[in-house]
Amino acid sequence: MAALLIGSAPAFAASAPSLGSASNFVILGGAGVTCTDSNITGAAGSLLTVVPTTTCNVAGALHQGDAEAIQAFSDAALAYEEIAAVPCPADAEHNLVGDIGGMTLSPGLYCISGVGLLASQLILDGPSDVVWVFKASTSLTPINGSVVMAGGGQASNVYWHTGIAVSLDNTQFLGTILSGTAV
Repeated sequence: MAALLIGSAPAFAASAPSLGSASNFVILGGAGVTCTDSNITGAAGSLLTVVPTTTCNVAGALHQGDAEAIQAFSDAALAYEEIAAVPCPADAEHNLVGDIGGMTLSPGLYCISGVGLLASQLILDGPSDVVWVFKASTSLTPINGSVVMAGGGQASNVYWHTGIAVSLDNTQFLGTILSGTAV
């Protein structure tokens, strides 16, 4: 991790993990992917099964235990470990607790202690060539919240890493999720 100085306050630069072939998938799981009440546009894959339900539309290739799914899962696991290995910053600004809604955050690495919530709008403000990485020690539970990009920031440059799971409920969520167990 690189630390940059802007004025007298430190900003912690974050770099995107290497997703490898996992970047070709819009949803990817280990044991399985079950989709409900969703529209997925792009490839879906799992080491075992992909189960679209009657309330789910998958417009893309399904990869179930094939070579592409296996390689993508391996690449995703490497990206997960890459983020896990980056230490959290020591400053309070980049260590968050509880609900992160209502905040406007500049690019960088942010660590979330305990269960991270998103119950209102989170604004990520920065130019198109910068990265946000969020490391939640346990889980992330966005409920009725949203992630909004500002200042030219790109959703493709946002990464969410959780020790356990992410539960998306009535949320407008942006970025790539690398979860320890489930989404």
